[in-house]
Order: sequence, then C-alpha cells, then structure tokens
Amino acid sequence: MILGVDVSFYQDDNKTTQKVDFQKAKNNGAEFCFIRVGQGKYIDEDFLDNWKSSKDAGLIRGAYWFYEYRD
Repeated sequence: MILGVDVSFYQDDNKTTQKVDFQKAKNNGAEFCFIRVGQGKYIDEDFLDNWKSSKDAGLIRGAYWFYEYRD
C-alpha cells in the first residue's frame, strides 16, 4: 500500500503558528501529497506554503483545483 495525504487550508488553523507537518507525514509513511490550489473562484491561501513545505519534506507532490459547479 502507498500512503499519502490531501491537504488544503482546512488542515491549518490560522490562529496558531503551526502548519501542516509534512515531515511528520513522511516519517509516518506518506510518500506523496495532493495539495488543493483553489476552489471555484478562490485560491487556497495556504497553497504556496504547503507546496514548498511538502517539497522540503521530500514528498512527491500533485496539485488540484476543486471544481464547484454553480448555475
């Protein structure tokens, strides 16, 4: 089995200094991560930080835009 994580700003509490700990994820067996770039018309405020931090931890990375259909 290959393990990975899917992250967005939902995994970060902006009231604290703690961010997603990609090194901890890697140390616990994660090999990759998918990182949300945005949703609908909005850019995820933590994307750039998550993108860099996941690379620094040595994870294989992928990015996605969450599609939101509205009439």
